[in-house]
Amino acid sequence: MGQHQLKFGVDYRPPFPRFAFRRYVQQIQFNDKASVLAGRASSVAVQANNRPTDPLIHQLSAFAQDTLKATRD
Repeated sequence: MGQHQLKFGVDYRPPFPRFAFRRYVQQIQFNDKASVLAGRASSVAVQANNRPTDPLIHQLSAFAQDTLKATRD
């Protein structure tokens, strides 16, 4: 455009990497060594978490540049 040089740009970067929780977590508790050897747990817990999560980091950049020549070539 005449003596103007216009530049425009956009850069979008989606979130990476994807974080996901383990689907199941197991916890087993024994009172003593004898309980371990006998295979008798004092408590057992199983937790389920089926929801993977995405980080909330989206990068969006945009720019506009106008370069004006003061003199003609």
